[in-house]
Amino acid sequence: MPAIYTKLITIDKVDLLVGPYATNMVAPAMPVLMQNNKMTISILGLGVNRQFNYPRYFSTVPLGPEGPPAFSKGFFELAKAQNPAPQTVAIVAADAEFAQTAAGGARQNAKAAGFTIVYDGKYPPNTTDFAPVMRAVQAANPDIVFAAAYPPDTIGIVRASNEIGFTPKMFGGTLIGLMAAPIKMQLGPLVNGIVMNESFMPALDFPGTAELMKKYQAIAPERKSIRSATGSCHSRMRSASWSPRP
Repeated sequence: MPAIYTKLITIDKVDLLVGPYATNMVAPAMPVLMQNNKMTISILGLGVNRQFNYPRYFSTVPLGPEGPPAFSKGFFELAKAQNPAPQTVAIVAADAEFAQTAAGGARQNAKAAGFTIVYDGKYPPNTTDFAPVMRAVQAANPDIVFAAAYPPDTIGIVRASNEIGFTPKMFGGTLIGLMAAPIKMQLGPLVNGIVMNESFMPALDFPGTAELMKKYQAIAPERKSIRSATGSCHSRMRSASWSPRP
């Protein structure tokens, strides 16, 4: 990624850079952008600038002033609202920029909400067999599980948890794969009950947006969807329930 952006700046002579896409790609490009004093608008980069504090960096992630902790705030609020309230949490995440940033925010929220972290682990990004990973989480016997993963990991974590019969009181987190409809269709009923976060911008008035929101708001109480505001945008924690196509 640094080589690509070096070429864009030094050979192609671009003035404004849009991207890269995703935290794991944005972070490595930042030093090149800063050295060349270029402005960039990253696409879905989570907390990338929290250490650089680069004034010419902008992000499309609607987290508001709280930064990465806002990504998991609703998850722990929902867990705390249960009766009886769960007491222990396991956090599992890929050893990569995005997942570790999300996990860091989850730790802050878990401790602030009074949860005891009984497992805090990471796995290599190239992991393909998630049964050992999830067995280690299961052995800690947590009440709830917060997982941070990209799409391939999401599939592996969900399938492995089902295979070993792991059923904590609440399971989910920043499972990016479940934002993609094809992955939801691939996993089918295995995603029932998983609590994850999605972001949307109700201020964007595209054709059909208002109709979609009215339809969603009408069924939200029945589906027990929970929404919480974050800045001028909204972050929604929801159960990623599945239903077959008609």
